[in-house]
Amino acid sequence: MKIKKKLTRKQFLTQDDGFMVFIKNAVSWIKNNRNQLIIGILGVGILTTVVWGVRYKGEAKIRNSSRLLFDAFQNFDARLENDESMNTDLLKSERQFKTKEEKYTAASESFDKILELYPSSSVVEDALFLKAEALYQLEKYDDAKSVYEEYLEKFGKKGVYSIQAHTSIGYIYEEKEDYSKAVDSFEKVISNYPDYVLRDTIFIELGRCYEETNQWDKAKENYQKIVMNFSDSPVLQDAQNKLETLSSASSQNEEQPKE
Repeated sequence: MKIKKKLTRKQFLTQDDGFMVFIKNAVSWIKNNRNQLIIGILGVGILTTVVWGVRYKGEAKIRNSSRLLFDAFQNFDARLENDESMNTDLLKSERQFKTKEEKYTAASESFDKILELYPSSSVVEDALFLKAEALYQLEKYDDAKSVYEEYLEKFGKKGVYSIQAHTSIGYIYEEKEDYSKAVDSFEKVISNYPDYVLRDTIFIELGRCYEETNQWDKAKENYQKIVMNFSDSPVLQDAQNKLETLSSASSQNEEQPKE
């Protein structure tokens, strides 16, 4: 049997074991690569700072854009001087304007500011739609229609205000007496949003537009949809009156002798 040679204390203390060899190599590597190590540490620090900076900046944008939206809505929802109906509404903004034009011009400009400063903010959808609404109230129908269409192009069917945008475009065409295009807009609401709870208000508009284009049967069809399906509709009486008028006119035409 081979006898192990016994080490003296001095030999034991001076002998390199595996761990000590690793430590020595590590220290040597750090000394030789000091500059690269410092650069690496600085790089990580800068990256961390940038990430947190972007996050903070993003949160700041959200706060600032939301603050601007609230301020713009205060203009949009402001009271008008000498308008007693608005003064009784406790939910109205405390701001006041002398005229409707001043009110909605201020609102439109406020929404423009948001869209310019924060084009990718989460409040853009609200700002874009409300800008269109302000322009509509100012009776700038062509400008309003362009902004409604921009909203629909940007947010599509999933937009929070898509139904209102289509409906408002229909109203604009009615104001311009372009009833065929108004019908197209209202029909899109019916076909794209079959569960829309205010379909009765769309049917009444369709009936009126079809009347204007002398399409009596289609007008009656839309009025009948209200009578048959919306017994508690606020436009029910209007639809019934329209049906009576159309039926009476139809009977008179039938009674007239042919030449």
